[in-house]
Amino acid sequence: MPGKRKRANIHGTYSPLPDPGTATIKPISAVAAAKTRLQPVHIDHAPEAVSDLVVEIDASEKEYTEASSDEEAPDIRRNVQMCNWRYQNDNVSVDTDRELTMILTNGEELALIGVFDFVILKGAMNINGANFAASQRGGGPPIIRRAYVPSPHPISIIKGLDDTTQVQFLHCEDEPAPFENISPLFKGIWNERPDGRSCRSFAVIPESDADLLKRALRAEFIPHDWTRQIEDCASNLSTTLICGTPSSGKSNFARRLLNRYLTGHGKLARAIPSIYFLDLDSEKPEYSPHGQISLTLVRETNLGPSFTHPDSIPGSSGANRPIRSHPLKAKNLKDSMDYFIACFEDLFQTYTNLQQRNPSVPLMINTPGWLYTDGFHQLLQILSQTVPRRLVYLGDARSTDEEKARKIHQLTTVVTKNRVLVHELSAVPNLIDPSRTDAELKSMHMLSYFHCTGAVLESGTTKRTYDSRPLSSITPWEFCYEESEDSEQTFIGCLMLSEWVEPQLLFTVLNGSIIQIVETEDENVQDLFGQLPRTNKYRIPYFEKGPNDAVEPLDPRTSRLVCTALLRGWDPETRTAQVLVPKTHEVLLHGLKPEKTVFVFGCCETPEWAYAEDAYLEAAGRGKDIKVGNKMANEAVELPPWIAKVEDIGNMGYMNTARRVRKFQQ
Repeated sequence: MPGKRKRANIHGTYSPLPDPGTATIKPISAVAAAKTRLQPVHIDHAPEAVSDLVVEIDASEKEYTEASSDEEAPDIRRNVQMCNWRYQNDNVSVDTDRELTMILTNGEELALIGVFDFVILKGAMNINGANFAASQRGGGPPIIRRAYVPSPHPISIIKGLDDTTQVQFLHCEDEPAPFENISPLFKGIWNERPDGRSCRSFAVIPESDADLLKRALRAEFIPHDWTRQIEDCASNLSTTLICGTPSSGKSNFARRLLNRYLTGHGKLARAIPSIYFLDLDSEKPEYSPHGQISLTLVRETNLGPSFTHPDSIPGSSGANRPIRSHPLKAKNLKDSMDYFIACFEDLFQTYTNLQQRNPSVPLMINTPGWLYTDGFHQLLQILSQTVPRRLVYLGDARSTDEEKARKIHQLTTVVTKNRVLVHELSAVPNLIDPSRTDAELKSMHMLSYFHCTGAVLESGTTKRTYDSRPLSSITPWEFCYEESEDSEQTFIGCLMLSEWVEPQLLFTVLNGSIIQIVETEDENVQDLFGQLPRTNKYRIPYFEKGPNDAVEPLDPRTSRLVCTALLRGWDPETRTAQVLVPKTHEVLLHGLKPEKTVFVFGCCETPEWAYAEDAYLEAAGRGKDIKVGNKMANEAVELPPWIAKVEDIGNMGYMNTARRVRKFQQ
């Protein structure tokens, strides 16, 4: 369409993407350094995002590599049993650099780390709640499936379901997430050797000390009441709502129940081809980027963390299909509960309309932990509107805490009135501090989303492909924000879901931020095309705030989220915004109409991971060690202008206040 096109050449005031800041590392004693090496690898918390980010890299940090001879650090790591399967000559038939074929007995458990394809030659097994059996005779070639088991997540347990289950595990040549050269968050999470030599893409981990990298691994723990209730819930093709306290295992339970639906349970229960998944957790979504709630038709079993399937790919045959989604603000969502409920009601109504055509497809609703703690009234409202067949509550229902007891009583009253079956299950929090924080896992998810280039279907399994180059090497789309002699305006304007930002700051705040491209059918909004107020200097159109000092969000009934994008820079000369979207979603941009398109921002944190990709890549090319936690001690690497060394930032301060540097434009 006029004014919106792929760029052939980069011009204007653009620089590749800037990097997050890091804290200065203080020298420590030799004993403390030795203790640190014995502890599991840990990533520091990312700094709070700000619109004008100060990025600090410590170029003078020192590492003490040896403890003194008269001071020995005690080994504080604890060896943990991961599974009960043990290597024996009679239970392993093939063990090579590319294959491991072995036998599991009924109830025997196996723990693997890494990425692997697997084929069940005989019997049946369970992984992540999914039940897989050997192909029947005459049923065609064996089905090859792929599982992803990285170290930051609990190690999946493979369990034999028959007296004799023979499974062939295969080495994977292609990397599942080939980003360690552009982000240290992906470094050391699969099966690797300490010396960097090539090895099989997976390894058996009978106990945590068997890990060559000595990471703090933890096996997944599934209580018996989970297993029983999953079977109970899956026995009926109806609606199941999952709620509970934060970090109680809601997403894990939802994943296992979903896999149970899609794979069945042998002759006891048949598998179903698909299930609707209504994800109300915008902070930890399973099948979409962050900053949105969505309705997805799930067709694929889930055998990996969310960064291995960061979004449903539009038009991909046989894969998960995105139905509808809406953006949510990243912070202070409790101040926008009416909008949250409106988005939920629209998604649930969409499911209701689809369910009338195919009533045999069940619905699963996953709720965030904050909805139970801070939005309990809205949770009761959702319960009353959906009237699920089953309510799964994760937490301590027998708690003597007065507040918890009150909420349990209210839940019981609502579900009794609507004849909802209640399943009270044990919470399963993480027992060991993970090697990646929630913020870092979110960064991994978003990085994987923007670098995804497509998917291929092999032997019934969808495998995603990625571009491991920095985003600065990808040609952006141009959206014209003001009509000129050479181009037409191609979107209505910018809408803030965040706290109100003064218009003169929009150019800087939006520069390098993640936005949601939304399409609206509201004629009143469409009439604002070309009529919105604009910033004085750069003429960027924006939606004005209302009486409550906030911008009125778009009506979910007449709008839909098209895709998540990164506004990587502005070109004031041509009045264009340079936008990056994953290659998998570029097809969605072709049909956009200017008078229906809105840029919504304030839904996601600052993409600090994108700012340092070029610097990390250069460091990797020079053979420099990139430390986990966004710490780079590479004096030989020329840092881009948006990354500054700690000592340089210290010299910029005035009156004990550090200055801020712009992210892109100089």
